[in-house]
Amino acid sequence: MEEHGEVCLQEEIGRLWEQGLSEDEIARRIGVDPGWVSSVVAMLAPDMVGED
Repeated sequence: MEEHGEVCLQEEIGRLWEQGLSEDEIARRIGVDPGWVSSVVAMLAPDMVGED
């Protein structure tokens, strides 16, 4: 069950990233560590990391 929740958060991070939110904004909005958001973004869009 925990894996399902993590996948949903990863999808939400991807959705918010595509909307143009920064990693810090995403972390604040969904209440997670900014470092974890950076890790997820790196997995979803490795060529886009560091552009925010």
